[in-house]
Amino acid sequence: MKKILTFLTGIILSMTIVCAQEAPPMAFSYKATIYKPHGWIACRKTISLKVSILQGSADGLPVYTEFFTPTTNDFGQVDVVIGKGSNGDLSTVKWGNSLYFLKTEADVKGGNDYELLSVVQLLSVPYALYSGEAGNGFASEYSATGKRPVLDENGNVSLGASNGSNARLNVSGDINFTGELLKNGLPFITTTKITAGTNITVTGSGTESSPYIINTSVTSSSNHYIGELFGGGIVFYVDHNGQHGLITFLQNFNSAWSNVNDAITIDENSSWNGLYNSNAIVAQAGHTLSAAKYCLDLSVSGFDDWYLPSVDQLNLLFNSRYELNKVLAGDGNPSTEPLLQSSYWSSTQFVVPFMASALNMQDGTSACLDKSTAIAVRAIRDF
Repeated sequence: MKKILTFLTGIILSMTIVCAQEAPPMAFSYKATIYKPHGWIACRKTISLKVSILQGSADGLPVYTEFFTPTTNDFGQVDVVIGKGSNGDLSTVKWGNSLYFLKTEADVKGGNDYELLSVVQLLSVPYALYSGEAGNGFASEYSATGKRPVLDENGNVSLGASNGSNARLNVSGDINFTGELLKNGLPFITTTKITAGTNITVTGSGTESSPYIINTSVTSSSNHYIGELFGGGIVFYVDHNGQHGLITFLQNFNSAWSNVNDAITIDENSSWNGLYNSNAIVAQAGHTLSAAKYCLDLSVSGFDDWYLPSVDQLNLLFNSRYELNKVLAGDGNPSTEPLLQSSYWSSTQFVVPFMASALNMQDGTSACLDKSTAIAVRAIRDF
């Protein structure tokens, strides 16, 4: 087989950014001087040229092939642009994935009987194509959506979003970046406003030198406690959040349970809801006086929501008698009275119609007394 004698004057690979708003051209130049088999320059000769890009090694598989039929000049030189031909698409080469080699073959007669000219490794210059593809964040295929970035006629770029916005960069999805976010060369700071609310104070301006400091302003007086003189009486029960509970009146009085011996209905007789029971008692036909009425009519320091405690509420009062009596006996006020060591009416009716439940504040024992019996009464209210 006759071998073509060739000398390559050089392979020139180049990529030039056209302007800041355009992608780099996916092409590079190839130049060589072609000699005839006997050493004469093949000048003004139309030849066939086959260019292949091999992946991995000098004998790797071709990932790109392009054909040319250039005519040599007076000095036997050919000059072609690889990637600009009608039978090739250089954007299919993933430049950042592997090593690549340029293989060139030629037929000086212009046919298809190609002879090897050279196989050379592509080094740094053609990888400008890779920097245009991935190094600036614009991969040939946008991995999140399978679509390329969109560059419209106004120079606006869209990633994973429809183009057409007036913004220079339109991104649909999360953005991760390393480094400082700048605006006009200065650190970009978004405005965050924090407004103080109930029991919350805010200091600082939200800057690095004066950061926001948020404090709760709830004081101990906002959390109530057993034995606290509050709300027209003294606190004897506080719920789990310390804001609500039960208050008992500061004085004792005596009364019969009711002048009506008829039973209130079962639905109106609660073991825990004293206000419900009190309203049921005074609503009975023929009612004129009762311990419940005395409590409901009580008005002290602007508080008029008193009622006769149920049997469960009376038990809570008994459980707190130590704290209450200690405060009331030592407050120096002769008009306030500790709990007596005697029985107190509850608003809970006993199973026998003419009897009601009472509780002894000395030992906590319960009793069932005739409704006409006059014993101690202590009004309570909710807060």
